[in-house]
Formats: sequence, structure tokens, C-alpha cells
Amino acid sequence: KALIIHKVVSFATLKSFAINHVKRNDYPFQSSSQLKLWSSRDDNVSPPLDIITSNPTRSILFSISQTTAGALLGPFLDSYHSANGVLQYDLPFSAVLWGSTSIPALTTTWWVPPLFGLAGFLIGWLYIILDDVLKEDNMKAITVPMILIGISLFTFQYWLSGILYVNGVDRSII
Repeated sequence: KALIIHKVVSFATLKSFAINHVKRNDYPFQSSSQLKLWSSRDDNVSPPLDIITSNPTRSILFSISQTTAGALLGPFLDSYHSANGVLQYDLPFSAVLWGSTSIPALTTTWWVPPLFGLAGFLIGWLYIILDDVLKEDNMKAITVPMILIGISLFTFQYWLSGILYVNGVDRSII
């Protein structure tokens, strides 16, 4: 259970990349390298449900993109743990892709993509709703390099947790 919770919670960093698409005023395309935060509102703060219902098309596209990103990207991160023996599945399937037969690029099981897809959906909407509820006056614009650095650091910590385990660090410490 702790491993699943760790994966769901730590997946949040990766989600920031796709989340920022919904924060753009012209989702899904914008030419500027500066990403705008959720549209500004006056002092009449509306309930979080208004974010979802104000633009149903954007909400549906956001939900689909978050679920898809989680379902596609999560199993590859999860493979760092499979490759290093942190976890093993009863009925795994593997894809060599750019790896080798001894360490394939993807080792997962049938329920991992739906789990990460659900995590992507939930974490994505929690960011949007909590950003709205806890809105501050001086929120900074998030740049593409900041997002890519966040994704890189998140991926690195996933890889590092597998390497630490292989080198004898207990899972409860990782």
C-alpha cells in the first residue's frame, strides 16, 4: 500500500506539465513560452465547481489528457522499480523497445496503466481546484523550462529510488 501511495503522490510533479495546458487561456494551443495561470477573476471567488462547469469542453479535454498521460507515462516510471527489483508482478508483461531482454524498457502488469491514469486524473484536478481555492495574489507564471526541469527531477527520483534499493537501502527509507 505504501508503495502505491508513494507512486500516486510522487506522480504529481510529472502532472504539472499537462496541467498547465488547461491553465492557458486558449487550450490546447498557445504560441507563447510563458504559460498563463488560470484565468484571473475579480474578488467574487466562485466555488471550485465553476472551474469545471464554466468550460465543459476544456474540462473534458483536460480530464482526457491527464488520464492518458498518467496511463502512458506512469508504467514507464514504474519500470524503474521493476528493473531494479523494488517490486515484482505476478503476471507481468514486458516490451524491450530501447532496452534489452534482460532489462526491458517496460515491465508492468494490466492494472498499472489504469491506476496511473486514475492518479493523473485525480492529481490533475486537485491541482486546478486547490489552486483556485488557495489562490494567492502573486502567483508566478510557470515557464516551459521550469516544467521540464520538474519532470526531469521527478523521473530522476524514480530512477534513483530503484538504484538505492539495489544498493541495499531499505524500501521504508526510500
